[in-house]
Amino acid sequence: MGSRRNCFALLGTLLMLTSTSTFAKGSTDESFDRGVAPLLARRCLSCHNATTKQGGLDLSQSVGALTGGDSGPAVKPGNLDDSLLWKRIAADEMPPKQPLPAAEKALLRQWIKEGAKWGTAPVDPFRFTTDKRAGYDWWSLQPIVNPEMPHVKNTAWPQNEIDRFVLAKLESAGLAPAEPADSHILIRRLYFDLIGLPPILKEVGGKLKEELLGIEIDVSSPRLSESAYGILVEKLLDSPHYGERWARHWLDVIRFGESQGFERNRIRENAWRYRDWIIQAFNRDLPYDEFVRQQIAGDVLYPGDLDALLATGYLVCGTWDQVGQNEGSAEMRKGVRQDELEDLVGALGQSFLGLTINCARCHDHKFDPISQREYYQAAALLGGVTQEEKERQGIAARPNTREHGEWTKVRDQRRRELDALERSLRDKYGTASDGNPIDGLQVLYLPGEADGKRLDDQSGVGKPLDLAAGGKPPYASAEPASKLIAAAKAANELTIETWLTSSKANQSGPARIVTLSLDKGQRNFTLGQDGDRFDLRFRTTKTDQNGMPSLAIPAGQAVARKTHVVCTFDRAGNVRCYVDGKQVASRRFGGDLSNWNDGFRLALGDELSGDRRWEGQLHFVAIYSKALPPEQIARNFETESRDVRAGESLDALLAKASADERSQYANLRSQLQLLDQTEPARPFDGVAHVIIPNQPPVYHVLARGDYRNPLEVVSPGGLQALTRGGLSADFGLKPDAPEAERRAALARWLADPRNPLTPRVLVNRLWHHHIGRGIVDTPSDFGFAGGRPTHPEILDWLAARFMSGGWKIKEMHRLIVTSATYRQVSNIRNERGQVMDAENRLLWRANPRRLDGESTRDAMLAVSGALNRKPGGPSYRDVTVKLGGNHEFTDPTGEFHEDVNRRTVYRLWARCGNNPFLESLDCPDPSVMSPQRSQTITPVQSLSLMNNRFVEQCAIRLAERTRREAGGDVESQIRRACFAAFGRPPQQRELDLARGFVTKHGLEQLCHVLFNTNEFLFVE
Repeated sequence: MGSRRNCFALLGTLLMLTSTSTFAKGSTDESFDRGVAPLLARRCLSCHNATTKQGGLDLSQSVGALTGGDSGPAVKPGNLDDSLLWKRIAADEMPPKQPLPAAEKALLRQWIKEGAKWGTAPVDPFRFTTDKRAGYDWWSLQPIVNPEMPHVKNTAWPQNEIDRFVLAKLESAGLAPAEPADSHILIRRLYFDLIGLPPILKEVGGKLKEELLGIEIDVSSPRLSESAYGILVEKLLDSPHYGERWARHWLDVIRFGESQGFERNRIRENAWRYRDWIIQAFNRDLPYDEFVRQQIAGDVLYPGDLDALLATGYLVCGTWDQVGQNEGSAEMRKGVRQDELEDLVGALGQSFLGLTINCARCHDHKFDPISQREYYQAAALLGGVTQEEKERQGIAARPNTREHGEWTKVRDQRRRELDALERSLRDKYGTASDGNPIDGLQVLYLPGEADGKRLDDQSGVGKPLDLAAGGKPPYASAEPASKLIAAAKAANELTIETWLTSSKANQSGPARIVTLSLDKGQRNFTLGQDGDRFDLRFRTTKTDQNGMPSLAIPAGQAVARKTHVVCTFDRAGNVRCYVDGKQVASRRFGGDLSNWNDGFRLALGDELSGDRRWEGQLHFVAIYSKALPPEQIARNFETESRDVRAGESLDALLAKASADERSQYANLRSQLQLLDQTEPARPFDGVAHVIIPNQPPVYHVLARGDYRNPLEVVSPGGLQALTRGGLSADFGLKPDAPEAERRAALARWLADPRNPLTPRVLVNRLWHHHIGRGIVDTPSDFGFAGGRPTHPEILDWLAARFMSGGWKIKEMHRLIVTSATYRQVSNIRNERGQVMDAENRLLWRANPRRLDGESTRDAMLAVSGALNRKPGGPSYRDVTVKLGGNHEFTDPTGEFHEDVNRRTVYRLWARCGNNPFLESLDCPDPSVMSPQRSQTITPVQSLSLMNNRFVEQCAIRLAERTRREAGGDVESQIRRACFAAFGRPPQQRELDLARGFVTKHGLEQLCHVLFNTNEFLFVE
């Protein structure tokens, strides 16, 4: 290494002497630009520029050098003895601690001696990279060049061009790549990388079937064939779960949150629409250049397009200070606005360009070639981006209604086919048993089939509660509904399910449909119609007598046709209302049902006293001591609650049916689920959390970033640092340019193929998540303070391929995951590799990784069979939310049902509202950008995994599922549980140990142990 440094030193000396000889012939402007200007930029201008002026000296232009600083003129042309600059340099006092080498001294000496003639002025301090900062010649700012393929010796190993670059470096270091991973390890790695879920393998007819995607996988041999592997990659990329996985990565990068942050921290009820847009954009493989443009200016580029408008949620997904923006003084608002703009510019620069532009707010960037002026040019581009306390209202969009009509026709046909099959199964296998196995059912009435004198309880559960006919109300129990109330109190859950037809779509009220009440008008609950909406009033320990909080279903739901209305109360105090199978309202009432009055009576159609009669026909009323899950409610809607009326569940009927009938039923259900996941956009008229654009003011450079000290006016524009490939930093905009023109110009500039950073940053992010570490290990900082690329040739080759292939992200996935580099084994002993490259920067093996928090939770749900794969829609809430003047997110609710057992990307991602279980697994708070997750291993994680109620519930569900599928044989249960958790059968020793453990502690505890193993929690 010493000889190499000497060679470079000699080369530098020769270059400087060449420059010196140029001056010997006469100092010219051109020679100054070639020789002296680079020297000043590299050695002097970090301290002595127009902004910093240490000692009062500015060496960026001749007037500063000739005038000098606090000590007098720095340069006297032709006079070395009187030139202070030369004296300090000759004495090795400048630059401090780092004297100039002899060749550079000779260059400056000759320049001053020959008259100190200047060329281009001022000298740009950003022109060249120094040992303290980056210049315009910094590696990431250069145009992308498609590199030549390197020569390798082991020509059999590479699967594509990526491997050629990796292998060339390995061979030059005397290292060899690791062998390919076994099939079950590679399949699991691929699943988690592409969709964030584990493969769920199940043996069917002697073959292994992966039930999540419904494909057969042959893992009988240690290696998958190339064709089988390729098919698996395509299946995963086509899965709707792919978008859910990769959207989460992007949401980390841009600090997406569903609450404002700051003091008020209020929930943004419609921020989820942007999250869903991101998921759908990944799933449909929206070209990345378009992905960028729409998030910056979708509303401008595609006016009237709802999708493009929703994409601008990017601009308003960060924090927003309601107190500072709305409640403070005028001066406070100005300061808060400047802070908001810094956050916007910072997010823009880091997410798309990998540059910390916001660091230049108060002064020129200390490390990257970005001036303070350019920061304010960028701020001017985003100056019209605003949001308000209320989300944007009155958005109207009309997508392709014909497409939605075709979809509806196919869905309704599949529903009819499923309906006919269910009727056939009920006729063929149904029994007239006395008991009713529908879980939690307490009373059941069919008023439309009554004789008019009484209403029989058809639930078949214990002593019937019959209702007598009367004038007011139409039907009421003659005695207290003690059994019903006792069951609800014991379970601390309740569901009211009705099928009804309102006589009028608008009734004064609330007109009582179903109530538990006393003659005094006191009520345990009442479901009524108020105007054109349904209204639920509910009493818990948090309320007293008539102090009943209400939950009103959105207006327009009460219509004059047959309607399915369901209201549920769960143990956590959450009340949810559903109309025609879909949730339409929810609220946390808190409390429990322990204070319900056992002497209350049940009434239909009116309350026991008063005059709140409801006008309409009740077809069906059922009350359960259970909060029915959403999928059960949806099925009841689709089947008009036939399971409940018949007294025998469909699951019981399917258990008696033939294999062909079960397969036919499963196929129809699968088709309906797929249709639900691919529903085209509906006509939209409502609210979304998107940009509210306003015409911005003229922007100034602010001295030290202080809004009270404006300097020169700036025009909206880009960065000079990115112009080497022909991309202009001048957008041709005036200081008062229209807001729409600013964002449109910015969107085009970011996605221009001449912009070297946009494609480099994105392909590096993909590499980071697949390989475990980016080629640049600081994914959002490609500047001087960031990491240096380990394989710059791969980065440029991928970036060039990315753009030439139409900016398609899925193609980049294919290239990376089909490479031999990706498919290496991680658990390998290579002493030379450990000594030479302990961090595996040369990629001589794969990198093992701990599952992130979302993948851990989702994997437990998937393996246990409890995962609700419903896509999109409003976020579920797994922490207690207090909605006062400020919104607070406190303890976890502890709920475990279909509403909350969705993929974690669909949780309410509120600031300061993390679930403690996820937080222990390094899920970040969305207040800050998180381009790379921490991968800690702590005792808190172990305690959470062993003691958390969610993990226990998943273990219980996995045990139940295992018994159903494996029967009562313990060994079969162990094999099935291992296949579910690890994707492989147990080894003989594992089987022996597990057999004794299950006998002593039970299957649930074994399932809990499996969730705590390294094999489950890590991807090899």
